[in-house]
Amino acid sequence: MLRRLLFLFLLASLLTGCWFIYKPDIKQGNILTPQKVNAIRPGMTREEVTSLLGTPVLVNAFNDNQLIYVYTIQPGHGNFKAQQVYIYFENGHVTKYTANLHS
Repeated sequence: MLRRLLFLFLLASLLTGCWFIYKPDIKQGNILTPQKVNAIRPGMTREEVTSLLGTPVLVNAFNDNQLIYVYTIQPGHGNFKAQQVYIYFENGHVTKYTANLHS
């Protein structure tokens, strides 16, 4: 009887341990906060934008007048989230930007 209880206890502890495996969050890209993105203004230069947001991870080889910032996170136990900011330039100055910071 004692052996059965010990066996069941060991089996239960091994099986429940599988449910609590640690999975780290995987974060990639530029961290995009609303404060940083809201600081972008028309007329800013490319250098001012990169000093504010950092060097973009993605480079658009077909359009020199655009910067693309992306931040993704895959939580260990949760849903994938992505944020994007597209900044458009004309004559080296910001004309507009679009941002998707909710995910």
